[in-house]
Amino acid sequence: MVRGWVSDPADAEELPSGEALEVQGRLLPPEAPGPGQRGMSADGTQIFPTLSPAELINVWDEPGYSGFVVAFETLDASGAEVGATSSSAMEPVQVDPQPETSDINWLNLFYGVEWTVFAGFAFYLWWRLVKDAHEKQLEEEWLDREWQEQWRAEQLALRQQTQAKD
Repeated sequence: MVRGWVSDPADAEELPSGEALEVQGRLLPPEAPGPGQRGMSADGTQIFPTLSPAELINVWDEPGYSGFVVAFETLDASGAEVGATSSSAMEPVQVDPQPETSDINWLNLFYGVEWTVFAGFAFYLWWRLVKDAHEKQLEEEWLDREWQEQWRAEQLALRQQTQAKD
């Protein structure tokens, strides 16, 4: 949970004590681990450049959620504000509305067009292979007929020569 922002980690307040806290805020998607300095502050607080649950779970060795809450208001059991708005050191974090998503998933649309083109190309290759095989078969049949006609002509000429000698 993001309670507030401070420029110096030493200015951060201690966590509120007590069991009953009421938090109102906005649930935001996780951030990816990003470049930046990681380490420990002088008081032993760990410092990270982004709010990446994947990175924090590895450090804390505790189960967690994929996301985080930015607190707008944190109340204790008596109803007193114990969040960033009550402190002078911590500034409240302002969160803009999340961007609206498009109704059209352009990546899926592109994949649909891409696979249609691939299917058309595969059909064209199949058609071309069948056509080439058919043309080869027709050419072989034509060559067989030509060879057979030539052989018959040669045999007929040979017979005529032998009959003319007799």
